[in-house]
Amino acid sequence: MNLSFTTLGCPSWSFDEIVRGASRYGYDGVAFRCLRGELDLTKVPEFFPAERANTRRRLKEAGAVTLGKLNLHKFAYGGTSDVSYFGPVHNPWALDHIAGGSSGDSAVAAAADLCFGTLGTDTLGSIRMPSSYCGVVGFKPTYGRVSLRGVIPLSWSLDHAGPICRTVEDCALMLGAIAGCDPLDPASVDVPVPDYSRAFEM
Repeated sequence: MNLSFTTLGCPSWSFDEIVRGASRYGYDGVAFRCLRGELDLTKVPEFFPAERANTRRRLKEAGAVTLGKLNLHKFAYGGTSDVSYFGPVHNPWALDHIAGGSSGDSAVAAAADLCFGTLGTDTLGSIRMPSSYCGVVGFKPTYGRVSLRGVIPLSWSLDHAGPICRTVEDCALMLGAIAGCDPLDPASVDVPVPDYSRAFEM
């Protein structure tokens, strides 16, 4: 499995940081070690996570190549992705339309064919809405199927992390990589992870 993720421009990047191996990649609502979270919060202007999110660790173990960091609706709390640290996220099919939110950036990257898939978080539709607005597939897994350790919480009992890809089969492959029990996440369930891609074999 070879997964990739991308960004749509991050003015805080520098070539020197990338060459040094600084980890400044991924969806902004998911914590990455040594990553400055651009949450644009008055009380939390600088956020440096102590460890990688479990979803990121699992993707790396599956052979994923992280291409960059994505924008999102401020604090993952909004349905447009218009209010964000780096400015509004535009729908790739019609730039004058919203991309949906809060994971609008993730849906745009997948829709624009910039990557295999992206991560998003969903509390009240933040994976599903931008996916539908941008014409891609977003999947909100069952609560506890994908670890939330390292995800900046909006609501612990409602938050989910999941894939956004161009096809259902791609989402199944990515879900297979990020799903599984995490003993350090109290909400994580200890059940076997099936091979979701087998559903496509006929």
